[in-house]
Amino acid sequence: MEYKAFGQTGMQVSAIGFGCWEMGGGYGSIEETEVIEAIHRALDLGINCFDTAEAYGMGRSEELLARALGNRRKDVIVVSKFGINYDNERLKKRDSRRSMAHAAIDRRLKALEHRLCRCLSGALARPYHPV
Repeated sequence: MEYKAFGQTGMQVSAIGFGCWEMGGGYGSIEETEVIEAIHRALDLGINCFDTAEAYGMGRSEELLARALGNRRKDVIVVSKFGINYDNERLKKRDSRRSMAHAAIDRRLKALEHRLCRCLSGALARPYHPV
């Protein structure tokens, strides 16, 4: 696997990342065991970057990712996004206010079963709501 510098963090990120959108079940049912096997295979091949978001299955993709990573969580970079607010599982509005960012970090750490958020970005952020 080829690795690149992850900005100025000192971390090395795999040139190929693993997208977790469908793990949320947005396009139909998924088999959790198959998803976990795919994540394990990606790790074995050297992929260490997993892209997810709170909006992917209302956090389900992050919860499944956490389960699959287990004690290998320390070896990966999870990139998550925030900025979409839901009300009763329906899109309510885009929201990238600072308070939303802080709340999103708390929810992401809980869903990912981790104490550190290495990369969080505002998805669909509005320019008048700076983080």
